[in-house]
Amino acid sequence: MGVFSAGNLTHLAVEAVLVAVVIAGVHEATGCTMAPDKAVTGEKGQWWVKEWLMMGEWIFKEACSKAESSAKKGGLFRRDRIV
Repeated sequence: MGVFSAGNLTHLAVEAVLVAVVIAGVHEATGCTMAPDKAVTGEKGQWWVKEWLMMGEWIFKEACSKAESSAKKGGLFRRDRIV
């Protein structure tokens, strides 16, 4: 079993998605986001970082939408306003 086994690659992929979602949450809450040109060099690398960030934003927004829908239906979530 090497470093690039299916289990390890799956684990790394899931962690990468979770990090992207956290960055999306930070972006939503503060307006700050990661600059792809500072993270990697080269157009192709920057394109992958942008795609990765957009995926995190999409997952974050979908999760928020599901939570809001649940709150409206009296489900698992509820809306508490922070003043």
